[in-house]
Amino acid sequence: MSFEIRTEGSCSDGNGIWSYTIKHGDRRSNLEEVHSDSGEETGTTDVQMKLMAILKALTYVQSMEAVEPIIIRSDCALCVKCITREFDCTSDDARKRNKVTRGFVQYLQEIWWKMAGLNVRFETMDSAVT
Repeated sequence: MSFEIRTEGSCSDGNGIWSYTIKHGDRRSNLEEVHSDSGEETGTTDVQMKLMAILKALTYVQSMEAVEPIIIRSDCALCVKCITREFDCTSDDARKRNKVTRGFVQYLQEIWWKMAGLNVRFETMDSAVT
């Protein structure tokens, strides 16, 4: 048994949307639960919405006191590389001073906090944006 999560986010002219779908259960026995959620934000970016989807999904799974492995498939290779720390996306002072990227850094920090103690693996979907 595991949690399989697909996340997506996008933004146009500062109006963003995020969404996630979580499948949980045992495929062999066909006992699978599905949960999904989505939302909208203004004054945001593509990357922030992609991170928001991951953050919201982790928040939901954390509320279920998950002990099973969690696989998160994102539509953003950059987000996955920043979350897994393959890229250093938080130490650049220019990012911290810029209002837009400061939100990006805050989302990353919240995701790392939510992941603590969870068995999380990240993957990039085939259609991912780099």
